[in-house]
Amino acid sequence: MSNGIKVLWVISVSAAFFLGFAISSRTTLNNTSQLIEQPKINNNNIQAKENIQLSSMVKLKKSSTAVLDKPDLNVLVDNLTSLLGSGQFSLDMASIAEAYGLIENLTEDELMATLNLVKGDLSKPNNMQLLSLLTGRLATFDPLKAVDFIEKNVAAPQAKMTAMMSALSSWVKNDPESAYYWYIDPNNGHDSNNMFSSMGLLSIFNGLASKNANGAFDKLAELDRAGRDTMMAAMGFSQSLKNKEDFVQFIERSDELDNIKIKKSIISSWVLKNPLETIEWSDSIEEQGERKKLQETIFTTWSSIEPTNAANWYIEKTNESDKESRAANIIQMWSMKDPNAALSWLDQQATFDTQKTTVKLLNSSTYSNPKFAIDNLDRLTSTKDKADVSFSIYQSLARSSSKKAEAFLASSPYKKEIAKQQQTFEKYRTK
Repeated sequence: MSNGIKVLWVISVSAAFFLGFAISSRTTLNNTSQLIEQPKINNNNIQAKENIQLSSMVKLKKSSTAVLDKPDLNVLVDNLTSLLGSGQFSLDMASIAEAYGLIENLTEDELMATLNLVKGDLSKPNNMQLLSLLTGRLATFDPLKAVDFIEKNVAAPQAKMTAMMSALSSWVKNDPESAYYWYIDPNNGHDSNNMFSSMGLLSIFNGLASKNANGAFDKLAELDRAGRDTMMAAMGFSQSLKNKEDFVQFIERSDELDNIKIKKSIISSWVLKNPLETIEWSDSIEEQGERKKLQETIFTTWSSIEPTNAANWYIEKTNESDKESRAANIIQMWSMKDPNAALSWLDQQATFDTQKTTVKLLNSSTYSNPKFAIDNLDRLTSTKDKADVSFSIYQSLARSSSKKAEAFLASSPYKKEIAKQQQTFEKYRTK
């Protein structure tokens, strides 16, 4: 259910309630009158009575609508704070939709008045979502007024960036061109090198490309020639592309620019939308070195959404002599997120020696999951490898709990090797 429909639903239910109440009261009154007296009345009396009741019902409905459309702004602020003020951010979509419904019918002046009621608290972390909601809605009327309000009244960097992003997103939906030219204007009053500017480019170029992809790419090239950071702009542009022809066209156009990041961004976006289509295109690249680089980008992106499929494809695409090095790349991408799945995949590989890769996996996992490394230490065949991984486990445990680290050291068959490496480490650290 959309926000607009939700608002109409609330109004309809309220109107139905009042209508039902009026009819119920009328029926009760008529029934009571029948018990006491049933006088004879003419049609004119009936019509007059019904007209009076209808007039009362219309007044009641108008009054209820007015209450819904024109709330007491102090009460509104209390209700919005109750819905959105429990923390910095909430993924409670029902509360967000309800909060939007409360402000959807406010005029521009009413939104400004509401913001002014809470502007003394707008930099507080728990009001960040409320601030974003109000400034984003104000920007649908006047984006420059929303931006100006944020600049003058919000001091906290994170709150300011979040509110600016919200206002800019609303602006871009209606007029991405003016948002872009405001952004590149050196006199706009905003630091073009801060995080907001970088994130803002994502929204701006997504909007620009959705309306005119070629024009948006021309602007992307302008930014690149001006020496601006185009990473977020390229990402926003790439996310708007939808079909194979568009992706191929702009991958080819990206060769016009001396910026490999833009090309990688377009390829990565294509992988996220259709990995098999991207792979088929990459296989058509004749130059071997270029094809290899493209496939590395495909693997890196694909592994973030389908690690097993990405790993199987990536390992099959190489010759026997390179399988170990590719397996190491696979494990590096996988080990921090899901070491058990990575180990299960390694167990299924029969075309290369997996010992070196297993060592890499266990070492990587010690930073975030030392228990995994402890449980699988016996998979290693080399005493030196076991001792080295044990030292990594000890260091990881020591960072969070000295008692756990000492207990592990006491029970380890490699305590001498661990102690020796620790001494070397301490000596190196004090230099």
